Amino acid sequence: MHANITLADYRKLSKELPFLEPFEECCGSGLVDTLYIEPMIRRRASEKWRSCVVQCLKCRRRYVTRWD
Repeated sequence: MHANITLADYRKLSKELPFLEPFEECCGSGLVDTLYIEPMIRRRASEKWRSCVVQCLKCRRRYVTRWD
């Protein structure tokens, strides 16, 4: 996983990327690397949905997907 990211930077990045369902394949590969996890700043612990930015290990495309 890469260095920490601010909430504002994460939101900007995640809006630019396509969504990938968990366990969905990209270019025939289901292997992804987690780059960033959505920061918990200004979030309640009871909020269930959290996202992360992942990258396909084969073609290097980036996506947003559910973390939880």
